[in-house]
Amino acid sequence: MNSQLKLLLRKKSLVWRGLLCFLISIVVFFSDTVTRFDLRFDLRPEQKRSNQIVLINLKAKDFYDSKLWTQKDVTDLGDSHFWNEQIWTELLTKLIASNPKKIGVLLHFDNDLIRDQQTLRSLHSPNSIFLNPKIVWGSIYPLEIQNDPLFTNQNRTNIASIELLKDDDGVVRKIDYNNSSSLKNLTESLTNEAVKKNNTLESRIINFRGEKSQYSEINLSEFLSSKESFDFSNKYILIGARLIPSMQIWTPIGNLDKAELFAQVLDNEINSNWIKKFHDFYYIVYIFLILIVSLLVLTQYPQNVAFFIMLFLGIATTSFSLWIFDTYAVWVPIMAPLSIIVSIWIIFLGYHVSRIERKNFQLEQEQIYLQDLEQLKTNFVSLISHDLKTPIAKIQAIVGRMKIQYSEDKIQKDLFLLNESAEELNKYIANILKLLRIESRNFSIQKTSGDINELIIEVITSLAPLSELKAITIETNLEPLFSFEADFVLIREVVHNLIENAIKYSSIKSNIKILSYEKNDFVHVEIHDQGEGINEQELPLIWNKFVRGKDQDLKTKGHGLGLYLAKYFIEIHGGNIFLKSEKNKGTSIHFQLPI
Repeated sequence: MNSQLKLLLRKKSLVWRGLLCFLISIVVFFSDTVTRFDLRFDLRPEQKRSNQIVLINLKAKDFYDSKLWTQKDVTDLGDSHFWNEQIWTELLTKLIASNPKKIGVLLHFDNDLIRDQQTLRSLHSPNSIFLNPKIVWGSIYPLEIQNDPLFTNQNRTNIASIELLKDDDGVVRKIDYNNSSSLKNLTESLTNEAVKKNNTLESRIINFRGEKSQYSEINLSEFLSSKESFDFSNKYILIGARLIPSMQIWTPIGNLDKAELFAQVLDNEINSNWIKKFHDFYYIVYIFLILIVSLLVLTQYPQNVAFFIMLFLGIATTSFSLWIFDTYAVWVPIMAPLSIIVSIWIIFLGYHVSRIERKNFQLEQEQIYLQDLEQLKTNFVSLISHDLKTPIAKIQAIVGRMKIQYSEDKIQKDLFLLNESAEELNKYIANILKLLRIESRNFSIQKTSGDINELIIEVITSLAPLSELKAITIETNLEPLFSFEADFVLIREVVHNLIENAIKYSSIKSNIKILSYEKNDFVHVEIHDQGEGINEQELPLIWNKFVRGKDQDLKTKGHGLGLYLAKYFIEIHGGNIFLKSEKNKGTSIHFQLPI
């Protein structure tokens, strides 16, 4: 991995493109500050229903005579429209009897609501239901004592702020815990006995659970008219007004009444489920790591493989972000990682295209250079080979004339060795020319009809002097075969090389067996000798050019092209050649040609 990173850093074009993609993702990250959580609430699956909070929503028609009340009358209702001493006394009495943990009232009742001093004294008596310690009254003036709610006690401990913190677009996404305020927030006052508070109070991002149906809701008239007793033990009750949509509060999950919104906030406070957000530095590091991974993928893998890896990376980062948000309320960005993955793919796609074009151009230039070099080599070897054949022919002619002129045994022996060496050199040059021919681009086979058995007999006859010199017996078992089409000039070279090798590497007075037969639409030829065999380590190399056994260099003459040419000639006919050999037990070679 370290070497790959170092290689990556050496490529300046990659680094600049990577930095451009990184800047794009950073811009996306910081441009998503206000609404970055809204989409998460829409994508969130259905949440488990809360059983800790109960809503009681008041309607204007519950406080007015039904004959006088019309829909037009509630277009601009204030909190005072929802005051009725009898209804509130009955409501609070029945709620306290159900043993709730706390009751929060989301309505602000001003001191000016009741002018009658006698009524005020009765409402503020020690036994008044309105001053019950379980009830917290909402206030919209947290800093002004003169505007405290009607039922404020002497220590102002039963009132709390219900003011909301709106973003620039008018949507409520946070709740304000402000230390400078003389009042606690309503949710803080409701839960201070149940939840351990953090040392630092600040604006917290609300983790909206989802739809309104997350919380139990009771209608006022049904609650008061019901003769059944309710059990609200250890539950929080929020009392608020049911308003028309135009007067509701804007939130990321839609318009909510104040009680419905504070139920979401109270849920966060009870379960410590506020949205947790790390410092931007850690998110930038996270985006940078995705950049490094994406660059390594694009530079180390083929384009089609890199596409699927990048697709998986995008799905993985998105799934991880959604999962950790829904499970632990931890926010991890989605759009910034996706933007860096997409931008890297688009920008580096052009880079890959230009790099491929550059490589193609280099390959074309190298191909032209190699073609020129190959042609130069071919011309040089061909020229040298042809120039060597002329003096060799002159040497052989002079040797032949001297054999006739001089009859002494010593001279005859030297002339024989000289002629043999010239013949060996002539064969080597001929094989070089064959090699050049088959490696040329315009090489092709010329097929004619023929009988391979006749060809084998001819080759055995031509090599008879060599086999007789070593007293080697050649046995043949040639089945009658039909003629078939092949380039018999090349096949003759194959048979000649294989039988000659068998004779050269066989022991004196040993046997060589040659078989031919037809099987499965192929003509088969097998040659078995009783020579020294080939070392097991050298078997994989015998088909290569200019390869000979290490222990044969001083024993027999050769140039290491025979088996290479034989294999090539057989395979261009669509056939196969096989070799088996054991040390000191001999060698068997077998080739087959399609009919």
